[in-house]
Amino acid sequence: MSTGKPARSRRSARASLRPRSSGRGLLGMVAEEIGLRILNGAYAPQASIPTEPELISELGVSRTVLREAIKILAAKGLIESRTKSGTRVRPRTDWNLLDPMILHLYCQVVDYSDFAQNFQQLRAVIEPEAAALAAANHTGRQLKMLEAAFGAMVSAHDIEQWTSADLQFHEAILDATGNPFMRPLGALIRAALETLLFHSARSSANPFDSLGVHERVLEAIRKREAAAARQAMNNLLANTALSISKTVRTERGRSGRVSPASQLR
Repeated sequence: MSTGKPARSRRSARASLRPRSSGRGLLGMVAEEIGLRILNGAYAPQASIPTEPELISELGVSRTVLREAIKILAAKGLIESRTKSGTRVRPRTDWNLLDPMILHLYCQVVDYSDFAQNFQQLRAVIEPEAAALAAANHTGRQLKMLEAAFGAMVSAHDIEQWTSADLQFHEAILDATGNPFMRPLGALIRAALETLLFHSARSSANPFDSLGVHERVLEAIRKREAAAARQAMNNLLANTALSISKTVRTERGRSGRVSPASQLR
């Protein structure tokens, strides 16, 4: 995985971690800080991370908090602890990128072109069939939620409002499939989908130009036309892919590389 930028040097996190001095908040901050260092390459795969005393001193936290943070990251596939060899970063193939916390951090450091291409492939596998299932299975309440999300897109005044409404639109489709595994999947990929939708809207000359393709998805679902809903979603994703491709070409032409997703939020 290319991060699109040099690995960050180990910096003192004492000042940033101290203000939230106890409890769950601090634990999460420690886990995220170490997780970011792994994802951006500061702690390389299969290499040892600093020792417990070193991290305690640098981060300014207790042994208990650090050990709990290590357990969290181990459960998410980023690291493993062994009695004789210490704590090492696991190979990238073991990282659970669909874990919400890891995916959130991943979106902050990954090269945008890699992220967008890979995530669009995932969307192409899931969302057209989800639209077809939503057309076949939606309830009245679920249709109203989808219509409300589309209405919010129509009335959006800025990119943030547009992204929020667009995200609700896609999550409402997953919810309307009738498949109990789809909605949790939406929660898993929420961070990545939000990043992609935001950047797509920001790079578009006019994000409202895509209202028409969104409306065609909505209409096909409303009419319970599964094949039409599937095709409409394919068309929507194709439009997004064109926008991504244009953005990547433009940014590479300017700087030779594409900014990490975090710099686009």
